[in-house]
This record gives sequence, C-alpha cells and structure tokens, in this order.
Amino acid sequence: MRKVLIGVAALLVLLVGAVFAMPYIVNLNTWKPELTAAIKDATGREVSIAGPITYSLFPAIEFTADGVQVMGNDGKELAAVGKLDARLSPWPLLTGGMALERLVITEPRVTLTVDANGRENWAGPARPVSAPSRPNARAGGMPFGDIRLGDVRIEKGAFSFEDARTKQKVTASALNVTVGLAGIDAPLAAQVSMVLNGKPVTGALSLATPQKALTAAPAAFKAELKS
Repeated sequence: MRKVLIGVAALLVLLVGAVFAMPYIVNLNTWKPELTAAIKDATGREVSIAGPITYSLFPAIEFTADGVQVMGNDGKELAAVGKLDARLSPWPLLTGGMALERLVITEPRVTLTVDANGRENWAGPARPVSAPSRPNARAGGMPFGDIRLGDVRIEKGAFSFEDARTKQKVTASALNVTVGLAGIDAPLAAQVSMVLNGKPVTGALSLATPQKALTAAPAAFKAELKS
C-alpha cells in the first residue's frame, strides 16, 4: 500500500511539474505560422500576430497575444487587437462550470465596408454547412453548468462602417466596455462609453437572467443610451 501511495504521489509531482514546465518547453511564438494557418483553415481569413504570445497553465490558464490582425476579403484590415489578455480558472471546469477571471481586449479596431457593388468586406468564402450538433443535455442545452465573468473589458476600441452605395458612414472611437456576471442565474450588466460620429455617448445594458436566454426562454433585457 505504501508503495502505491508513493507511486501516486510521484505521478502527481510529475504532472504538476509538467504543467509548470510546459510554457518553457513549448514556445507558441515558434508556432505562429501553424497557429495562423489553422485559423485561416477554420475561418477563411488571413490572420497575423505581430507581437509576442505568452501562456501559462497553472495556477490559472492564462494567455496573452499582441498585435493580432484579421484581413477582410478585400485584402485590407477587417479587425485588429492591440493586446489580448485572458485568464481562466481551471477548477470550475472540473465541475462543468466556467470562470473567466479576466478578459481585457485593448485597442481593438473593426472596419466594415460595403463597396459600390454591394460586396461586404466581412463576407466569408462559401463553406459547406455541417448539420447542427445536438445540444448538450446539461442545464437545458448549455455547454457549462455555470458561468462567471470577472474583469471583462474592452479598452480604447474603434469601429467604422462605410457603405459606398448609400454614402452612409458610422465611426466610433474611444470605445470602452465593462461586463460583469456573478453567475449564470445572476444579472448580466454592461457599461459602454464611446465617441459616436463625433459625439460622446454612454450606455448601460442588462440581461436579467442569462440562463433563460441561453435556453431560449424569455428573459428581461434593458438598454439605455445617452448622448
């Protein structure tokens, strides 16, 4: 029995050591071509990552990436992120939950255009449509038993839309968003501020029970915008 316990303890030490050592052994920066190629295969979009990628697996799952850019079908930038910083607690995953402790998206840019022929720069290549998968039986089809959001923010974002046919143009800058959620059955709240077409705008969004919304049940939603 003692030998078994010693063996189990040794195995746990090896596993923990492997988790700690993984970021030092596997450098994702050397795998950028493979990562961006995989994203292109999945989305049909050209993607580049100009800055460094870092990650860790313990005591939390953390990931950062700088200078991410996604190209539109016109060969110009469709979206970009100055820095992506995420931290996910691994422990709720063991019980079917998800706790996103941090998700900070800094200096994102989204540029949407429609040319004179009606072609949208975000329209993707035609792809086969697979049959929809059967919903997970957990909690009426939800992929997670519970979801908690901690520090979730968008900082210094920018957005633009331009339609060459109608000459319509919408621009937003200094876009800041914060989102909070204590649990899947708790209210979801978001605060928004931006400069929209040259005018300061603030807003608040709330969803009474995300759990109901995720299971297609009626859920109270409220949105307020002030300029």
